[in-house]
Order: sequence, then structure tokens, then C-alpha cells
Amino acid sequence: YVHPSYAVTMALFDGKKSPEDIAEILSYINSTSLENTVKFVENFISKNSEYLVEVSILPPGSVRKYDPLKFVMNIEDVDLSKKRLIAPLSLVMLVTNKCRTNCIYCYAERNEGKQALPFSHINEIISEAAEVGVSLTTFSGGDPFMRKDFIDILEHTINMDIVPTTSTKCALSEEQIERLAEIGLKRLQISLDSPEPATADFLTKTRNYLGSVIPVIQNLVKVGIKVETNSVITPYNVYQVPKLIEKLIELGV
Repeated sequence: YVHPSYAVTMALFDGKKSPEDIAEILSYINSTSLENTVKFVENFISKNSEYLVEVSILPPGSVRKYDPLKFVMNIEDVDLSKKRLIAPLSLVMLVTNKCRTNCIYCYAERNEGKQALPFSHINEIISEAAEVGVSLTTFSGGDPFMRKDFIDILEHTINMDIVPTTSTKCALSEEQIERLAEIGLKRLQISLDSPEPATADFLTKTRNYLGSVIPVIQNLVKVGIKVETNSVITPYNVYQVPKLIEKLIELGV
């Protein structure tokens, strides 16, 4: 989805108008200065260069024309009287207090004796959320993957057409990662604070943390799951950030 003004701008790129022509049109319809509109068009071209092609290289008859007016919203169709959503957009669920690590900066309570919601109850909540229109669920903890049934919970969430987001510091096995790909998980966040083994161990209070999560990242990338990372920056690792970024790029994050 794109903003209507972006759609109008895209439609004006019809292969006949120059960027200057488009800037003049947008300046007129938006009642903005030509100078500012020229900058907007230049920025638009720069940001969307991968979607723009020279018309001269296209086969005859393949140019598709769009009417910019089709993307202008009728003010009568826009209802600004409602100030509240008719349904929640997202749901956040804390599914366990257990965690593999004991990070020195963590704010969460690691009371592993607390009873987590049972599998059937979590699935029931997810089903009800789907019925009222929830489209996103964030699973939190602790580390959700400390639950043996968590992949089953993710599968049910995806089957309900809800997008799940979650993160982990667990050393997921190849079998677990293959299962995640099979159920249709699109992305997973891995927590990684340092490219230096000693610092990573110190921050997480976990032995060989770096060595255990790098294969996880590699295997996730291999099966096509998009990997995102979250890094907590402290005085202990702040100067390692450039090297960490280089390492993440190398891993395909």
C-alpha cells in the first residue's frame, strides 16, 4: 500500500512527462511552491529508482497508463468523526517467564516458578483475537521459545491469518528452523549485542552465546526466514557496534 499522493505521483510517470513537467503538475494540484515540489520529485525518483524504467526499452504496447484521478480520495468517503478503532490492531502475549540467558541489562522478572497460560487457553485467545479483527500478535517473555509448544502456537497464529512477531536467544536446532519455515513464519528477531565472544558471554551471562546463535541466524537465512536483530547498547559494547554491523551484514541479516 502507498499513500494516495504517492500513487498520484507514480501515475504521472507515464513515459511522456519529464520530471519537470510532473513537478509543475504537482505544484499546481497541491498548491505548493515549485521549488519544494521539484525537491519532492527528485527525492521520489531517488527513493523509487528500482521501480522506474526508461520507456524506450519497453516492448511496443506494454506501457500501462494510470489515471491519477483514480487515486484521489473523495472527501465525502473519508469519515473523521470516529475517534476510536472498531477493533484492536494487535495483541501482545507474555507466554513464559523462562529464559535461556540471564542478561545483565534485562528488566524482565525471571520467576520461572510462575504458571504460564496453558497451550489450549493461548490458542483460544488467538482464535478470539482473529474473530474481532486483530492482525498482529507479539509474543513476549522471558523467551517464548523456552516453551516446547511455542512453534505449535505460532502455527495456530499463522493459520488464523494473524502475523506473529517474536524474538529469541535460544539455540534453535535445524529441525526447529525447518519447522518454522514449514508453518510459514516470515521473520524472526535474534538478540545479539556483540561480535566479540567474551563480551557476548558477559552481557548474557551465558557460555558461548555468540557461537550458539550464529548458526541459528545462518540456518534461518538458508530457509528463507528474514532475520532481524536487536542489540542493547551499553558501555561494555558501544565501541563494538561498527564491527557488529559488519558481522550482521556478512551473516545476511
